[in-house]
Amino acid sequence: DFSYGTFFSGLSVSEVTFLQEVIFAYSIFKKIEGTAALTKFQARFDRFTDFSECIFETFVIIDYSIFEGEVNFTNAVFKSRFFVQKSAIRANFFIKKDNQEEPIFQDLVDFDIDPEEVTGKIIFENVGFYKIKEQHRHLLLEMAKDNKVEIGPGCIKYRLQTPNKKIDLAQDKQAIIIEFTQSFVNYFLRSSG
Repeated sequence: DFSYGTFFSGLSVSEVTFLQEVIFAYSIFKKIEGTAALTKFQARFDRFTDFSECIFETFVIIDYSIFEGEVNFTNAVFKSRFFVQKSAIRANFFIKKDNQEEPIFQDLVDFDIDPEEVTGKIIFENVGFYKIKEQHRHLLLEMAKDNKVEIGPGCIKYRLQTPNKKIDLAQDKQAIIIEFTQSFVNYFLRSSG
């Protein structure tokens, strides 16, 4: 049990097989200025693995790992880059946020995985899905069609925004504009929460 731990300048776990549950919940992976801060996992996790409520200030790389048990990143925060690559996911892999106070992804995310290596399900909820590198985001969207990925509520799959435009209107036109915008608000609240 590594819960409530503080890891300075990261952590490296390589060529290890965890036969029991691995708990990192509520841990902080601190970046120390002037150091190459990296948290890297290259291991096999046979049971439940818990990173809930962790704060990662360091780069995080999970590569060539095998997850046989459920993985939980609920309410974790990645303040730097996050990479999941060349790993096998055999059970549910949760990346979700219970609230929107602080986004889970604060930098670019790489999710470079082989769909054939996913026999479980990767579940995203309340995350800025658009923060995932474009080619990997498209791969995850394709995997969702095969029920290997679930993009749940609160995820922003696409981020397209037109530039703001200012339209000067006379006082007598304000009622129609308010009615028009209220219709859009009602539609979006009913259709996507």
